[in-house]
Amino acid sequence: MGNPQEHIVMIPFLAQGHIIPFLELAKKLQETTNFTITLVSTPLNIQKLKATQSSTCKIHLVSLPFNPSDHDLPPNAETTEALPLYQIGALCHASTALETPFQQLISTLTFEQGKPPLCIISDVFMGWTNRVAKLLDIINVSLSTCGAYGTAAFHSVWQSLPQRYVKSDDEEFVLPGFPETCKITRAHLHKHVRNADGSDRGSKFFQPQLSLCLGSFGWLCNTVEEIEPLGVQVLKNYTKLPVWCIGPLLPPRMLDSSSCSNEIFDKRAGIEPGLSPETCVQWLDSYPENSVLYISFGSQNTISPAQMMELAKGIEESGKPFIWTMIEEEMGVGVELARGLESCITKNDVKRVIEIVMENEGIRRKAGEISEMIKQGARQNNGKKGSSLQALDDFVSALLAYSRT
Repeated sequence: MGNPQEHIVMIPFLAQGHIIPFLELAKKLQETTNFTITLVSTPLNIQKLKATQSSTCKIHLVSLPFNPSDHDLPPNAETTEALPLYQIGALCHASTALETPFQQLISTLTFEQGKPPLCIISDVFMGWTNRVAKLLDIINVSLSTCGAYGTAAFHSVWQSLPQRYVKSDDEEFVLPGFPETCKITRAHLHKHVRNADGSDRGSKFFQPQLSLCLGSFGWLCNTVEEIEPLGVQVLKNYTKLPVWCIGPLLPPRMLDSSSCSNEIFDKRAGIEPGLSPETCVQWLDSYPENSVLYISFGSQNTISPAQMMELAKGIEESGKPFIWTMIEEEMGVGVELARGLESCITKNDVKRVIEIVMENEGIRRKAGEISEMIKQGARQNNGKKGSSLQALDDFVSALLAYSRT
């Protein structure tokens, strides 16, 4: 499928949780289309990616000039993982400085190849690429590296700031663009969103970037349509654009239950684990299947030392084996632990929730069903493609059809 002379340029936001899905999509596109695929980022990110790529990888990795010190950032601070939470806003704003060198890169590629790239695929946090695309008459497509419902909620909250119009932290309100049944409270929101008023640093970054994304040709979303049909419909209604659900953007071996567990761990995107994959797998293999609890807050979420201690005590008292990754409810598989601005969890709360998650057969069955739906979306059986594989084909076909008009 596809013309080998076509070229797609991709640019993720400066965070591992964005770079890794972009890299996986780049691989899928290269494999299924034979297009030239170029992934662009800052020098340190490209250096790390090159160090982890196999000799057979045909993806072009190109760096744009970026000096963290020009933006009051520490040396080598080119991803959010390299920064404390209070400095991530500075990196967000610094990422907009890539616009001019990116425009120069696209102009150079156009001159060298005799025609512009077929498409730019950019992160939803890099909305400025839409200006570059329009200036150079190129299709721009936005990619959200998380699910549809969360993406739509994130956009709705930052664009409209509806939390400003409620009287208390517990008063429910409907997010603009969502059904009346989808209500939240101000207490549900992260403090940076909760306190946003349009003049704060977060608003000044997210509002223009997200608004620019609404001018894209369409959106790609790292989800499987079958697992969140409501979220996908809300996102389509909100953006008023085509949305292609092409997830999960993971290495294929991670979705293959027949793969040997110690073969699915690659050294990915320059991240060094604190525990070797071999040691982790050996430990996991010492326990029965589906008996180990996995705990992670993500790289940009933090809890207080007191809450972390209570969490640790509760986990220990539950008696369940666990893996906790740390950094130096629509689907029916989540259980709420605490809510509110000043909520403080106790070890008993933690123990209670762990017992529900690990021992409730309904939750475990539902989790298994969702897992299988995710895998099916990315599979091809007897010539029939899963929904995500078909969506990727449909996306490429839409690009080619538009380019011929």
